[in-house]
Amino acid sequence: MVPTLDDGDHVLLKRYGRFHRPRQGDVACIRRCDAPMLIKRLGARDGQGRFGLSGDGAASTPAIDLGYASGQEIVGRAVLYVCGSSIRLIGRH
Repeated sequence: MVPTLDDGDHVLLKRYGRFHRPRQGDVACIRRCDAPMLIKRLGARDGQGRFGLSGDGAASTPAIDLGYASGQEIVGRAVLYVCGSSIRLIGRH
């Protein structure tokens, strides 16, 4: 798999709210306690309504180690990123 984002890329975030909810396939920003924000793809929901997390790149942390993210941890969806002089949209899978 080719990674969607590389170290040093900048991301424009669209916050989730009343009319925009997280969906499977979104590249989302996840905030957990005092740790740095994670940017991961949202997978299927488990029985408790949490989303599984996965990375797009071969070097990404395995999904089994990332665990799940609750709706309260998911801040928003990454909609585009800037890498050098190029700007690209980030789509859902």
